[in-house]
This record gives sequence, C-alpha cells and structure tokens, in this order.
Amino acid sequence: MPNHLHLFLCGPDDFRLGHWIGMLKQHIGKAIEGIETSQPISQRGFFDHLLRSEESYGQKWNYVRENPFRVGISRKG
Repeated sequence: MPNHLHLFLCGPDDFRLGHWIGMLKQHIGKAIEGIETSQPISQRGFFDHLLRSEESYGQKWNYVRENPFRVGISRKG
C-alpha cells in the first residue's frame, strides 16, 4: 500500500507492541533520511487488533491480501 502497511506479529507474553512499533518507525526514518518530502514519514500512534482465533486470522489475512484490489492499485490476474 502506498500510504500504510499491515503487519502480523507474534511475540512473547511480555512483548511490548508500542515499543516495537516505535523502534520500527525510528529505523525506517533513518533508512530513508535522505529522501525529501513535505509529508511526515509516519503518523503518531498506530492501530492494532488482537487476533483471537484461526478464523479471525484468516479473515484479517484476506482483508490485507485484497486491500490493493479494493483501492484500485492492483488488478486480479
């Protein structure tokens, strides 16, 4: 997606998602530091959703896979 990304993550019981996302944004920002843009690289915060079942995982995976087609940036084969 041109303006956002989706991640499926799994960590230990003490996994701190907010800290992990912060570090990811920091590393991405440093990697693309030389690119000139008038827009911020990332927005403040993030949206997360806890997957509680295999069914939920499948539904979310399908949503992510179909996202480029829904917004018209890709066509099905």
